[in-house]
Amino acid sequence: SGSLEVVANAQAGQTLEYRVVVLVDGVEMDRHTVDSLFIKEETVRDGAALSQQLSTDVFSVTLFIIALVSVSFGMYALVMRRRMLAPPTEEDLADQTDVVAEQMDDAKDVPALDQHTTSGGEVPPPPGGLVPPPPMGATVPPPPPGAKVPPPPTAATGPDRSVPPPVPPTGLPEGWSQEQWNSYGWKYIDALAKK
Repeated sequence: SGSLEVVANAQAGQTLEYRVVVLVDGVEMDRHTVDSLFIKEETVRDGAALSQQLSTDVFSVTLFIIALVSVSFGMYALVMRRRMLAPPTEEDLADQTDVVAEQMDDAKDVPALDQHTTSGGEVPPPPGGLVPPPPMGATVPPPPPGAKVPPPPTAATGPDRSVPPPVPPTGLPEGWSQEQWNSYGWKYIDALAKK
């Protein structure tokens, strides 16, 4: 056995073929072909290999990133759709703090009391030109001749205040409901009588 030192002077990617010839006194006695020698570039590893792959296969890396983003978005949309279609859980029903706070902030319809009483606490006169009768004992100017004079009021113990007051001939005052008239009608009539 023996060894021969040979330097391969070729570029990467080329193939070299060697033959060993045995000569005795200048006469060829034997010839043997050595396996072909394929010259390759130096193998890079780790970070250098990754950067080399990114530089050579940009299209493949871009497709991989797009596929990864698409799968992530699809999973997110699937989870959100399932949450929207799912019935509310007991925790969602129990935690209604935001709803209650929102209802408290909303403006509530409160009936305006300034329609029924003035700032001084007096009841305004009803619409329709209804003039209150003069108080008892007041001097009244004489009526014009030919006018019908109503009979003077008779002394009475007063109306029965246990029943709702009678509705004026012109109807309820503007903005008053029947329940308000039943509650405050006698006060309204007394205020008219004191004027």
